[in-house]
This record gives sequence, structure tokens and C-alpha cells, in this order.
Amino acid sequence: MHTPPTTPPPEQQQSSLSDPLGKKPPDINKRKSILQMATARSDREKEDNGVVKSDGRGGSPPDKPIEFVIIGKESDTNEKRRPTEEAAKQSMDDEMLTAPTKEALRTPPIVAPTRVRETFDIPNAPIDCPIFHGYIAPEDSKELLHKDGDYLIRCSEQRTADGMPHFMLVAKHGKDHISYPLNEDKGGFSLDEGPNFPTIDQMLKYTLQNQQQLNHPQKKGHVTLAKGIPRPKWQLKNQDIEVFEFLGEGQFGIIFRGYLQNYDESGPVECAVKKLKKNSDEIVGNKEMTSEARMMRAFQHENVVKLYGLVAETSPVTLVVEFMSGGDLARALRKRKIPPQYRIQLALHAALGVEHIHEKHHIHRDLAARNCLLTKDYRILKIADFGLTRKGYKYILREREAIAIRWQPPEALQHHIFTPQSDIWSFGVLIYEIFTNGAEPYEGIKNVRKEVIDRRGHVTFPENVIKELPTLIPCITRNAFAYEPDKRLTMKDYRTVLQKVVAAMSGIAAGQSHSRKHSANRANAANLSNRPPRSTISPTPQQNKSRGSRHAPGVPQPAVASKRVGQSRHKEPPEAKNSSRRKKKESRDKDNQQNQGSFRKKKKKKKRERGED
Repeated sequence: MHTPPTTPPPEQQQSSLSDPLGKKPPDINKRKSILQMATARSDREKEDNGVVKSDGRGGSPPDKPIEFVIIGKESDTNEKRRPTEEAAKQSMDDEMLTAPTKEALRTPPIVAPTRVRETFDIPNAPIDCPIFHGYIAPEDSKELLHKDGDYLIRCSEQRTADGMPHFMLVAKHGKDHISYPLNEDKGGFSLDEGPNFPTIDQMLKYTLQNQQQLNHPQKKGHVTLAKGIPRPKWQLKNQDIEVFEFLGEGQFGIIFRGYLQNYDESGPVECAVKKLKKNSDEIVGNKEMTSEARMMRAFQHENVVKLYGLVAETSPVTLVVEFMSGGDLARALRKRKIPPQYRIQLALHAALGVEHIHEKHHIHRDLAARNCLLTKDYRILKIADFGLTRKGYKYILREREAIAIRWQPPEALQHHIFTPQSDIWSFGVLIYEIFTNGAEPYEGIKNVRKEVIDRRGHVTFPENVIKELPTLIPCITRNAFAYEPDKRLTMKDYRTVLQKVVAAMSGIAAGQSHSRKHSANRANAANLSNRPPRSTISPTPQQNKSRGSRHAPGVPQPAVASKRVGQSRHKEPPEAKNSSRRKKKESRDKDNQQNQGSFRKKKKKKKRERGED
């Protein structure tokens, strides 16, 4: 068993465990710092020797393991980074571990430090320097440098013999982004062939004041530094992240619930914190984290999980995203927590989120109910998990990669090609999950690859779902599951279809409520008709006197209908109305006949006069 490290001071414990949103903080004597103390497991969990697993979204593990397959060609350039067969088999075995007990789910255990990779602090790192960007990827530095002379400092992926990182100065010159390693000699730093300084700040100050020109490593010419680019808002600080509760773990990372300080003026923000596992490759893990954050920065939509930022000043990096208290869609469907009338609305939310991703020229590549998160009331759905997302209209997998086979189209399984139309196929499988209570696609079929590629099969919707949605399901079956990607509709088309279905269902519901309202009005009218008629009220002597009545006081007055008492007007019976209408029509016809007769007489008289002439 792992020996717990030294207990931090009480002041540090209280500051790290107090809930900034006013919630009751955990007992310090019973629950130490989450990332520093060992796990307190229940007796039953020790007997089962189980590990709390999930699909990376937090909460309890899925009821059934996700079937992954390794696809892609072996890469010669990334021989050390690609997963081996044993590692892939081990990851699949990890996904198939038994579910934890109910007691363990009620009280999520604190994560042991052996399961979280220790944060690596950089000695002599200029963390307070505003242009130090830590462990961001080279692609991120290119996005930040726009003009000639712009520069920043980051840590390289390569390490020294003793495991220390190299500091790199990245500058833009024309279309090139040039990286200059900072020479660390005699305990100081020097740039290019310049003098040695004890700190990076002094080195940069000397370079700018003397306008030192840096040699271009590939072309003739020199590079002059002009403006240092500060850290953007999405680069967070470690001191602003407070972790409180373990939610779950995936293949590469562990998910926590925490709070983000100093993000905006509204105060602490509840968030989900994703950290790298201890046994994971740090270089590969940092690359995956920074890539996922880069993809999420392009999305700004109410149906896509929001990115708060990335902690890159230390290694391994930490991803901070929006916290969704409702958990993932697959678990909510299996537990029957979503009413049927809300599911079509959630399907529309998924279509809106995927449409936004495609409009930003990205391919999600992993659409499934397990990667859709819900709010606490299960009324809003958001697309999540962008670890496999790629930018562009077409992506060809050239490395070995584990994917969930039951959600992938035939071109991905056979030729390893992914396009936005591949997401359309996965979206059809997602619709199947929504309306079958999270049922496993291709249930009962062992060789899914053969079913999809050779037999050109796809998931089959139950008859009750087809009757419930006669417009949507045939559209999904006919177009989303087309074997040729070009024959599939776009996500905009499916969003339009879903909006019409939602409007039609809302109209039916509104019509039912409207009919109920009219029936209630008719019942009220019947009750009013059963009331006795209003009695005629005679004016009082005072009223007669004010009106100038000729009757003397005390003399009984005749019954007079007064408009002030709201007496209803006399209505003629239907027989009387019909007779009056008949009489009017007869008189009108008689007048017409008389007019026609007089007109003929005048015409004959005119002819007679012409003849005489």
C-alpha cells in the first residue's frame, strides 16, 4: 500500500478544502487533501478488489463495457508513442472492469496520489513572466504570433538527461515561426550568441534594449524581436484551481469536480478538472490535452461544452471545462431519468451542437450518448469529449488508434477515412440510443465490422419507435445509414427535420391544451345557463326624484328594465328570424321583377320611336 506523504499545514488544508460557493466544507480530520492523501475505500470495495471506473465523464461506470478496436497503419515516425498490442489489450481490459458497489457510488472515494501523475514544477521557470506560456504545443504558439517580431517563451517537448525541460523562444519572421533554444550555461540563460544572464527577464531586457539581431537558422538574414505576446485568458494558473471531488476516470485522464477562481467578476465558477494519470506518457498526455483544448477553443455554442482554459505552466498540463451536473446521456437513458417527451428536444440539441462543430470545419469522430452531457434537470444537452476531434473536411488515420466500433461508419472501419459525413452515421446511432433507453447498438451481433462492411448493415429501430416518429426514423434509416458517404444528408438537413418534428409535437400538445381549455369554457357556459334569470328591479323613489319622475313618493312604480343592472337584450327565437329573412328576400325579388318589367317597357318604347322616325 502506498504510504501517504507528509500532511500539509492546517492553514493550507483549510484554504484548499473550503468551498468558495458557500457549501459545507469536508471535515479535515476525515478527509485530507485530495491529491496528497491515500484513498479511504469501503470494506466491500476492498473485498471486491475493484477500481472505480467510468468513461471519463464522471460518476458511475457504464452498465456495459465499450467495445474498442485498434485501427490504422503502423507509423514508423512515432514508433515509441503508438500503443502496443499489449497496451491496447490492457486498456480494453481496464474498460471491462466490474462496476463499483452502490456504497462506493454514493460516496465517491478520494483519489490516491498513485493514480494521479505528480505535477512537475520547473526550476528557474519564469512563471511570473507574462510572456511565459509553459507547455503549450507548437501549434498554439503559431496561433498566438501574428506579426513579424512577435515572440513568446515556452517549454519544449524534449528533456535533458536529468529530465529537465528546455526553454524555447519562438519568434515570427515572415511566414516562419523560428524556435531559439535558451542556452542554460553556468546557471544562467543566453539567447543565440549573446551574453549570459542569471534570469530570463534580464536576458530579454538586454536583447530588446540593444536590438540584438538573431540569426535565421535556415535562411540568410536576421530576426529582430519587437513585441512579447502575453498569456491569453484561456491559459489559467494552478493557484486558481481548487479540486474537491473525484468524479471518474477515462483511458488517459482522471476527472474531478472543482472551482475556478478569478475567472470573471461573478465569483468562483464550478468546473470539471481533467488531470493525467500517473502511468500515462507525459509527453503524449500533454499533446492530447493541448490538442483537445485547441479544438474546444473554436467552439462557442450553447449545445457544446464550454472550455474555461488550460493550466500549462506546469507539467503535466490540466484541462478545465464546464461542469455538467446531470452526467452523461447514456447513463441517464439507462436509468430512465428522461421523460419521452423531452428526448426529441435533446436530439435537436445534439444536432445543433454537431452542426456548429461542422460549421467550424471540425470532425468530432466520437459521437455517442456517453459523450453527451446533461444539465441537472435533463433538459439541455451539450456535446463533449473532443479528444479525437480533428480540424478539416477529411482526416485519414495513419497511426494506430482505439475507436468504438459500434458507432463508426463503414469507410472509417475499412479505409480509416473520417469526414463530416462520418459524424452523420454516428449521429444516427446516437438517435437510436436516445429512443431505445440507451440500448447497445447492434445488440447480439458479435462481428460488427463484418455486419457493417460486408453485409452493409446498420442499427434497426424498434417498431414502436418508428410509429412514434414516422417522419424522423425513415429519414435516418434511408439517409444517415447510407453506405456511400455522399448520399448522406448534412447535419443542417437533420436539424431542420428535427425542428419540424419538435414543432409538430409542440403543436399537438398545444392543441390538446387548447381543446381542454375550450371544454372548460363550455362547462362554465353550461353552468351559467343553469342560473336563474335576473329579476327586474324598480328604481327607488330617490332615483325617480333625481330623474324628474312624475310619480309621487310611496306610489308603486311599474317594472322598468334598467340598462344599469345589465339586463340582457331580448333575443328572437330562430323561427322568427327565419320568417323575417324570408319576407325580406321575397320583397327583394319582387322589386327586382318590377324593375326588370319597367326596363323592358322603356326598351320597347325606344324601338317604337326609332321606327316612326
